[in-house]
Amino acid sequence: MQGLGEEAGHILPQWASVNRVVLDLFKQYEPAFNVKRIGTGLDLDPVVPLTWGDRALLKRGFGGILSHAVKHSVPGGLVVVKTTMSGDYVLLTVGENGGADADDAEELLDKPALISGGELGLAERIVRAHGGQIGVDLRRGRGSRCAVRLPAVAMENARLSEELEQSRQGGRDLLAALSYELRTPLHAIMGYADLLAEGTFGRMSRDQIDTVQRIDQGARELLHLVEGAIDARSGADDSEVGADASLRLPERLHSFCQLAIETLECDTCLSFVWQPGSDSFVPAAIAGMIGRADDWFPSARLSPAQVSRLLSRDNGPGPAVLMDPRELLAETVVRDLRLHATVLLPIRRGNDLLGLLVLGYARRSCLFTAEHAHFAEGVCDLAGLAVENSVLSEQLDHTQRLTAEFVSSMSHHSRIPLNVIIGYSDLLHEGEFGPLTDEQLGVTKRLRASGRELLAVINRNLTPDESVLRQYDA
Repeated sequence: MQGLGEEAGHILPQWASVNRVVLDLFKQYEPAFNVKRIGTGLDLDPVVPLTWGDRALLKRGFGGILSHAVKHSVPGGLVVVKTTMSGDYVLLTVGENGGADADDAEELLDKPALISGGELGLAERIVRAHGGQIGVDLRRGRGSRCAVRLPAVAMENARLSEELEQSRQGGRDLLAALSYELRTPLHAIMGYADLLAEGTFGRMSRDQIDTVQRIDQGARELLHLVEGAIDARSGADDSEVGADASLRLPERLHSFCQLAIETLECDTCLSFVWQPGSDSFVPAAIAGMIGRADDWFPSARLSPAQVSRLLSRDNGPGPAVLMDPRELLAETVVRDLRLHATVLLPIRRGNDLLGLLVLGYARRSCLFTAEHAHFAEGVCDLAGLAVENSVLSEQLDHTQRLTAEFVSSMSHHSRIPLNVIIGYSDLLHEGEFGPLTDEQLGVTKRLRASGRELLAVINRNLTPDESVLRQYDA
């Protein structure tokens, strides 16, 4: 972790909402605004994602910027704060006398003023320690302006969530459109076929009646396909699909295990992820002193009851649970890793328990302090995001694969009865099975039109690419 000197302290990273920090600061500075009769304006983009940083330090840094704006604003002036997205970064601008303009914020960041000491100097060190940039315009007359850019590390999560929902919604829209657009011409075909066979529009020969019945049978087969494939899939819930995707995370979680060893001063770190299919927490990655890990780690399993019982304890700082390693690991594993103490850390996203980090202490003493707990919470937050991103990515792939398979299958199977409907309707209308009356010709014309309407619906919704089959186009 980068040090900021005694004045700023050390970064203890967690999820941080820039909007929330700004709102808290505005409440804190409300008395100062009132004393100087300063008007305020907030333009906070509600979709700005979380950043990865020290909430307390970010509040100090932004507070220094806001304090500078208040001090240099004339009585009756205006202080405006805006947040927005700039690529993969969160952009915050602060300006006195209405000078907070995001349009020229990039210019400030590209040519930052040299800041020395004071509130802005501390703010600069805090922002840069978080991997961000700060730019300040200290010129008088137009009001001072400040722009801050911080990495938005939750962008991938937000993108995957949005893309998954769009993919699911697209599938639902496709099913709804198919169910409605196919049923209308199918009901028309079956209705006209029944009336023709019953002689409503005049008597027909045996061959003509057999042909009409084949058309009706083709329509009923296609309707059965709609009910069996489309309607059944409309009620399916694939929200849990891909929940085992966290098993594909060994490389990512290995980096978090390494980070835990460096920051939390343990000797071994094991990660487990929840696997619904086996109803247990299964191994994902291990780092540090691993001994003969290949012999036992891949087959290790932690039961939800066991984990729940351990996490219910309150014997460590923050979310950490301090325990004897034999409470969680086999005796042979404890001897192999030479562990004398372990710390259990939950990996969560919201209220969901996605996995666990198990810190093992062998050569080093197990001094798990409040500061360690703060670091641990940050590491687990990031690990939780990585697990969730993997699940979202797998769900997205699965949803898109199912949609592609459905389109291909429906396109193939629906064309078989459709060929029957269109082919026999054409032959019947053209008199291949005997002449038709004018009224019967009018009905068979409607049959042909309904058949081509079905073809248009299938080509429009169930063709994987632009090369639509047009062998029936008139």
